[in-house]
Amino acid sequence: MKERKNSFVLYTDYSRQIERLSDDEAGQLFKALLRFAADGTEPQLSDRADMAFAFISEQIERDTGKWKETCEKRREAGKRGGLKTQNAARANASDSQTAEANQTNASFASGQEANQAENENENENENENENDTVNENENVTVNENGGDTEHEQKQKPQKAQQAASPPRHRYGQYKNVSLTDADLQTLQAEFPNDWQQRIERVSEYVASSGKTYKNYLAVIRAWAKKDQMPVMQNKMPVQPVYDLKGVFS
Repeated sequence: MKERKNSFVLYTDYSRQIERLSDDEAGQLFKALLRFAADGTEPQLSDRADMAFAFISEQIERDTGKWKETCEKRREAGKRGGLKTQNAARANASDSQTAEANQTNASFASGQEANQAENENENENENENENDTVNENENVTVNENGGDTEHEQKQKPQKAQQAASPPRHRYGQYKNVSLTDADLQTLQAEFPNDWQQRIERVSEYVASSGKTYKNYLAVIRAWAKKDQMPVMQNKMPVQPVYDLKGVFS
C-alpha cells in the first residue's frame, strides 16, 4: 500500500460548491474524503457530490506528493549530516595521532646527547615537514568539504522563484474537461441553469473525437454562441417578394 498521510487539508475555496449539496450529500462527501485520504478508496456518490469529490481528492493527492518530497529531502539531509559527523570524528582522531607522534619525537630528541645536535636538528626539520604535510592535508579536506556544500547549494531547485499556476480539476463523465476554480465559478455565473450539461457535452465530444483543448472555458463559451446563432437568424425580418408580372401584362 502506498505511503499516505494521516491528515489532509480542506480549503475554504470549496465552500461555494459544497453549499450546493444537501446535508446528506455533504456528509457522504466528508466520509468519502476521510476514506480516500486514509487508503485511497474511491467512493460511489451522487453526481453533484462526486463532482465535488473529484477536485477535492485531486488537491489531496497534490498535497500528499509535496509532503512526500519534503520527507525525502529531510531524509537526505539527515544522511549528509551523519556523514559530516563521521568525517569530523576521523579528522579529530587524525589530529590526536599527530599530536602523540610529535610528543614522542620531542621526548626522543630531549634524551639525545649534546654531541648529536646535528641529528636533532635533522629530526626537528623532519617533524616540521611532517606537520606542514598534515596541515596541507587538513586544508585540502576543508576546501573539499566547502566545495561540496557550495555545489549542493547550487543544485537547490528554483521552483520557489517561479509563480505557481492555479490548479486545474477534471470534470465531466469522462474526467477530461480541465477547469480551474476560477473557470468553474465563471461558468456557473454565466450559465447558472445548465452549466453541468454544457460540461458533459464537451466531455462526450472530447472522449469520442480524441481532441484536446488548451482552454475549455473558451470552448464552452464558443459553443454557446453557436447555439444562439439559429435563434438570431429566425428573428431577422423576412423581405417580401412582389410579383410584378400581372401589373405590366
